[in-house]
Amino acid sequence: SEISTNKSCQTDVIGLNCGEVDYDLGTEHLKMFNVSHLIVRSDKIKGILQRRSDFKKLADFEPFEVWQFLSNNAGYVSVPKFQPVAYAGKEDWKKVSFNWFNKKELLDTPLIFNASRKDLKSGVITTSAVSLDEGLNKIEINGNCQIKEKISHNRIQFKTNCIGSPHLIKVSYFPAWGVKGASKVFFVSPSFMLVYPEKEEVTLKFGSGGIAKLLNKLPFISLLALLGLAFQKYKKTRL
Repeated sequence: SEISTNKSCQTDVIGLNCGEVDYDLGTEHLKMFNVSHLIVRSDKIKGILQRRSDFKKLADFEPFEVWQFLSNNAGYVSVPKFQPVAYAGKEDWKKVSFNWFNKKELLDTPLIFNASRKDLKSGVITTSAVSLDEGLNKIEINGNCQIKEKISHNRIQFKTNCIGSPHLIKVSYFPAWGVKGASKVFFVSPSFMLVYPEKEEVTLKFGSGGIAKLLNKLPFISLLALLGLAFQKYKKTRL
């Protein structure tokens, strides 16, 4: 909604309203989602892009234009500017994440939504917050991180020289994602993944996480349940 004049936001029905055209905030979100190109149609948006230095026009397909976004070079895996903050409040994570998403000053500090007490005590996560009202404690991450990523079907691989630093993965979180080379996949704002590498090479694979392992065991669990029911029926028959 920030980069388009015509929009339809399904979130309106739950009180999360569409934003207005705002390319200063919109470009930050384009970086967040690793967007490299835009296809635009309206004269208003074409005019906005012509006045900006961070977009380059590539082609005309009347009434459409193709523009390249020049300010995005971070890829799908990157280290945030500041240490992530664990959200410890009671408000629904969706509303908290939406509010975080709308505040440009917070976008460089990811919020973690599934941090356990063990995670907080371990010292890996450095700070927590119960509200966004007073901002977030920003602890800058030092180091020149070199990351090489490879994105394929249901698999994300990357090599990094910043072991122990938080690595944001701009792909939607789901519990079925499992990881090698890190201890846990964290669920972070707006709805991405984050890991703390314990080795230079890290691999995330969809279908190797906790929920996937449980689903894989369901046929065996179902078989045991059927055998148990059959045994109970057999015992009642004998009695």
